[in-house]
Amino acid sequence: MNQCFSGGFIPELRGPSRTVMSSCGELEVSWGRSEDYGEFNYWYFSALTGHKPDDEKSKIVADANNDGAISVTEAYNFARANDSRPETSYFEDNGLLLPHSGDVPSGGDGDRSAKILLVKR
Repeated sequence: MNQCFSGGFIPELRGPSRTVMSSCGELEVSWGRSEDYGEFNYWYFSALTGHKPDDEKSKIVADANNDGAISVTEAYNFARANDSRPETSYFEDNGLLLPHSGDVPSGGDGDRSAKILLVKR
């Protein structure tokens, strides 16, 4: 989710076998990068496509474990690391704990989503 205060929706959306990500916390605004992308989503889609959305010649490498694929957690961690705006992204995929705001897997979140491959190169 990229909308302002999106972290506030996580408790209502979380559940078993479900991954929920937000670009910002429940009391934060989300920052736009362009008219087409929020800052967090811009970097998330860059991780998935292998290039910046507004520069197809750019090269983005988000495959942190070098297995030739991009997992949900790799794309999230890449977006989080490159988001330069004052917003705190959150990740939740175990349906039990509070959402995690750091790199995943950690604290029980991200283990399941690390196995979900979105792009194989």
